[in-house]
Amino acid sequence: MIAILIYTTIESVNEKWVIEKGKFIYVGILKTKELLFNQVAGFKIREHYIDIIIKDSKKVFKISKYIGERDELIEWLSNKFTDFSNEETINDLKSVLTEEKRFLENPKFGLSSEERLRTLEKVKKVALILKFTPLFVIVLWLLLISPAFIKFIVVLCAIWPLLCFAIHIISDGFIALNGARNSSRPSVDYGFFPAAFLCLVGLYSHVYSYQNFWTPFALSLSFLAFTLFFIEGFLSDFKKWEDEYSTIFIIIFFSIMYSHGLITSINSEFDNSQPVEYNAKILDKYYSKGKGVNYKFKITPWGPQTNASNVSVSSNMYKKKVVGDSTRILFFNGVFGIPHYVIAE
Repeated sequence: MIAILIYTTIESVNEKWVIEKGKFIYVGILKTKELLFNQVAGFKIREHYIDIIIKDSKKVFKISKYIGERDELIEWLSNKFTDFSNEETINDLKSVLTEEKRFLENPKFGLSSEERLRTLEKVKKVALILKFTPLFVIVLWLLLISPAFIKFIVVLCAIWPLLCFAIHIISDGFIALNGARNSSRPSVDYGFFPAAFLCLVGLYSHVYSYQNFWTPFALSLSFLAFTLFFIEGFLSDFKKWEDEYSTIFIIIFFSIMYSHGLITSINSEFDNSQPVEYNAKILDKYYSKGKGVNYKFKITPWGPQTNASNVSVSSNMYKKKVVGDSTRILFFNGVFGIPHYVIAE
């Protein structure tokens, strides 16, 4: 992400657009492109880019809004080509109003128009709560870092995405799963973030062996994906062809991530089995930097682990321990019989 940000910044500073002899010439860091005026259908002004729309093609030429003489370029484009920016916004608003009208005409949501209007407002409020509440709770937990709070977080993360699908189903698809960019249509896209957090909890649970993992994972994945695809098949009132592929991707990606996180996090966080304690000596310690800092020990063989291995540890333990120190390893059976371990102080 940082590399992309750096590249984008350098690109915006160094890129140039030259207008001459009936064509655009783009000069970037790694490439040069040309576009004839007679190939241009119009342009759209977006948050970070100006899109030059090509006739009879889905491709666009993107111009950074942070280039020099941006205002002069926009004025020149406005005098030369059609500006589709406002048209897109108007069409989006018309689409939302049409969907709301169809919602208000559906007797499923109330006997009278007033009752259906109240239902619509309630659905929008619930969608808003489902969208942002889990983010607040997870951020609060990250600030507190309370081990006693983790079980509540796991349960919340397990239930919340299902509630998002429920409001999507209850509204007959009016509440979108994924919020289109610049769209006024209500969505619960951020409400699926807990599934990612659930997956992270599982990844940091130090699973020793995945041998018993695949059966419950496959059952959860199959049941969830099949159920969601089956339900989506009945939600045709508010469907758009351009939404189909993104919906399929969301269901598949969500089912994999959710099932993995659900199985591994419940297996470790709700495990009440008595641990077997082992001792190992620290052979080396190091850390790596990526999206965060990952602290690791290289330790001697212990228990069922017959070779020296690398294990992730907290920053506090990394600072306290030195090479040559001993560390305790607590080995658990796991709720689903998926063995996992904890590096103890």
